[in-house]
Amino acid sequence: MKRVPNNVIAALMIFLMVFSLINTIFVSYYAEKKLFPTGKAALLGGQIGVLVNGTAETTTGTSGTGGGGGGGVGTGLRTPKIHILNFITKNLYSLIPFINDKYIAIFPESNYTFRTVDLTAQSVLMETSNLAFNVKVGELVKLDLDLDNIDDLSISYDGKNIVFISLHIPIPGPVAPPKISIEKVIQESGARFPLIIGKYNYSLLFLIILIAMFILLTYQYRRLKKLETKEEKQAVEIYKEYKSKIEDPNKIFTPERVSIIIKLNRQLQLLQNNYNAGRISKEAYNRGKEKINKLLGDL
Repeated sequence: MKRVPNNVIAALMIFLMVFSLINTIFVSYYAEKKLFPTGKAALLGGQIGVLVNGTAETTTGTSGTGGGGGGGVGTGLRTPKIHILNFITKNLYSLIPFINDKYIAIFPESNYTFRTVDLTAQSVLMETSNLAFNVKVGELVKLDLDLDNIDDLSISYDGKNIVFISLHIPIPGPVAPPKISIEKVIQESGARFPLIIGKYNYSLLFLIILIAMFILLTYQYRRLKKLETKEEKQAVEIYKEYKSKIEDPNKIFTPERVSIIIKLNRQLQLLQNNYNAGRISKEAYNRGKEKINKLLGDL
């Protein structure tokens, strides 16, 4: 069975890498666009405020699944949503906030409700138990919900997403405004690799690998092309050397002629070995073999 030419293998590898890159970007984009985890579904009774064409309306009924946030900073018109933060099964929720959105934090034996009152690119004004507090970019807000001097919940904001993290299970007790403490988030100076955030990390790395593979394959292809003609050039040089040294080309047996025939036959065998090992293509093999046989016929 003959070996598949290197050119075909190189073309197939490039096609597979390009296809994989496009597929990775496509799947990553739509997965990140579609999936916004907002908590476990729950049934809640009462009144839910709804914005319809800029007019506030009130609908009485039961809400469905806690939905995720929309795109960008939520300062535009959008139906307020109730996000269920079930800290019984999960300890972190990252959401895109909108004004009048509600966040119900569910702990094993107690629940707490938060609401987005106002929103800018640098801070989110939250409200819970008649207490309003700001969550600013670069700050970590910790809340002691049961007033036992242990922080139970942390809230942070990065200019796009608001993040709730469960720190401790609060003890059930009378509803009262929580104790709030604020810590500065210390950011290390200097850039870290990768410089691009989010789903583009893997795409950038894959693109770099793809470019490196393309350069390597191009170098190997050019090297093989040189190898294909190496035997042909050496055979021609041997023949020219023979012609320059032999005064009478019609002599049948001379030491020089025997030496040239041996060299050409060795060159032909070397060409055959390279073809069998898959280092040169069939076309290059046939072309070199034809030239060497022609030189042998002229001797």
